[in-house]
Amino acid sequence: MAYHRDKLMFALLKADKYFDVMDSFQKLKTDQERVIFTFNIIWENGVIPNVINKRKNAKDSERLRKEGNNIFVNCNLSDNPCINALNFYTGSISFAPYPSLQLALAFGNRSFILYILDLYSECIQDIDRALALNYPNDLKGKLFIRKMQCLIALGNPIEEDMIKETEHWISEMTMNPNKLKMQAKLDGLRRKIEQGNIQSSPVRSEESKSEIPLPVIKSCNNEIPCASDAIFLKYDKQYGRHVVAARNIDAGELLVVEKSYSLLVTQEKRLTHCSNCLKVCWATIPCKNCVYTLYCSEQCRDIAWKKYHDMECDIFTIMWLCECSDTDFLSLRLAVQAVKEAGNIKRLRTMLKKVDESEGT
Repeated sequence: MAYHRDKLMFALLKADKYFDVMDSFQKLKTDQERVIFTFNIIWENGVIPNVINKRKNAKDSERLRKEGNNIFVNCNLSDNPCINALNFYTGSISFAPYPSLQLALAFGNRSFILYILDLYSECIQDIDRALALNYPNDLKGKLFIRKMQCLIALGNPIEEDMIKETEHWISEMTMNPNKLKMQAKLDGLRRKIEQGNIQSSPVRSEESKSEIPLPVIKSCNNEIPCASDAIFLKYDKQYGRHVVAARNIDAGELLVVEKSYSLLVTQEKRLTHCSNCLKVCWATIPCKNCVYTLYCSEQCRDIAWKKYHDMECDIFTIMWLCECSDTDFLSLRLAVQAVKEAGNIKRLRTMLKKVDESEGT
């Protein structure tokens, strides 16, 4: 985006039109006029970004999964390389067609990294997701062994049916050179279970961290529901509508507690944080349509789709490829939420007009 901005500025300077364009822009009175004017300038100077939207595809998913495999094979799997491999596998998950073999394989590979990181609950989630898809039969034995190891680490009981199912899928590994190794692991786990020699392992999980409750305002404001009575709204021509103190305010005194109207995970955190609730999640699941957003659960994915993502879905990936800023992403989400809550653009304009006309009241 910065490249196209600089390109447009250079074109205007070269044509000796830059200052004329800026003067004309400053005389515009509405946002609609500014948008139309800017688009026409971009069009006239041929600076429209030529961006091909990235769709889910097996090729990119395979490429990212192999990058994760390379880290896994060539690096000492301490925390940092593990996180790097995990991010590549999550990227593979985001690009994999839904549903597909590539998605199943990426979930399976990521489950191993989660196991190494002692994220056992998250590992089980990914194993179940891989098995629910068309995961290859000759590889399922590995996942069942891993799931048993996670359950033991969590101190959970292992049912006999699961042992039998694990044994069945190991027997299906006819062409897999790891068959004997998997059978030996199963025999070892079975002996531990029979002898009662099972000890839970230390668990590292973001899920175990309880959310910090929001503080409560003791004396509420009649005019501003989310604020304390220590402040009130005021209007004047110099500052417009603003908040001032209604009394002496103690150091550290709580003034406002308000739930965010809109949330947005930054681009650098999109692989490890839920796009809806922003919670840290090492086992995210993808949007079924775009390659950009990931979620901590099906519930968050459904909430986001109904609230805003159905309209922003195709646009976010293009903005990402254009290297738009996080502020640009948030601006789009705010606009989408406002339009959906108002019902349509016409109603939103009416609401905004009423707000503008209420200045001074």
